[in-house]
Amino acid sequence: MCVSFFIIKVGLEILWGAIREFTDTAPQPEILGKIRQCTLSVDGVIDMHDLRVRTSGGLHQMELHILVDGRLTVSEGHRIAKAVEGCLAEEVADLDRIIVHVDPAMEEKEAE
Repeated sequence: MCVSFFIIKVGLEILWGAIREFTDTAPQPEILGKIRQCTLSVDGVIDMHDLRVRTSGGLHQMELHILVDGRLTVSEGHRIAKAVEGCLAEEVADLDRIIVHVDPAMEEKEAE
């Protein structure tokens, strides 16, 4: 009876993990913290928002928006986005796809 109980328990744990993984679940908070820390460490990134991460098939797919100086050229903004992608690819394991949107930060006077 004891052995049967443990076999059933382990089987249910494996099944639960597989179901969570294949139904697009959110990653653990440690991974989200690592993503935020890595993104904000890139030179030129003022802030980040709209982070969306899901786990599908054991791999993370993410989309995020970074805020950069609105006076930068498109090329400079693109370079910063690529630097964010590179940092995330190095720091976060099991990444499938990274999409980084670049948003310009506007000064208070320009926004009015």
